Amino acid sequence: ALSRACRLLPREAEAFVLRGRARGELDRWKDAFADFDRAVRLAPRSGAAAAWRGRARLVTGKLGPALADLERACALDNGSVWILAWKSEALHRMGSFEAALEAADKALALHPRYGEAAAWRGAALCRLGRAEEGWAELERAQTLAPGVMDRLGIKERRAAALAEPDSGEEADRLVGEGRHEEAAALLGELIAKRPG
Repeated sequence: ALSRACRLLPREAEAFVLRGRARGELDRWKDAFADFDRAVRLAPRSGAAAAWRGRARLVTGKLGPALADLERACALDNGSVWILAWKSEALHRMGSFEAALEAADKALALHPRYGEAAAWRGAALCRLGRAEEGWAELERAQTLAPGVMDRLGIKERRAAALAEPDSGEEADRLVGEGRHEEAAALLGELIAKRPG
């Protein structure tokens, strides 16, 4: 039905955004990107089209272009909590934790109970060495949106949030190298050493 709408309405950006979102839900992000890209060309002032193109880029690991699209979307539609949450995710994945925290805080100022923004805020706090505060925010995010940390890929960071910041980074490095058993052992030792 959405493909038919795109054929019947080839100049309607919203039809391409909707079809792209459906393709993204099916994990067909390359096809989704093509739809979002077309929507941006048809409606260059559409914050939603830019945001969804940024999301497709983010999911496929094109972080720099994703951030550019999300910043453009924020400039076009600065009141969208979901765009700010995606921007926070992009910044976090790029290692810009202060900026990720700032974007998450802006999102939460708009919607204090938005679980995805709270999760990225918590993850950024952990990376900035504020593990106790970060862990509390991650727990709040999980309460607001059960399963949000798993959906966003923050699962490995739960244990690291309880560890010392430098040790959490070492565990993350081990996980990144595929050395999961060593990372789990390191985090187990660190958690056992923590008081309470």
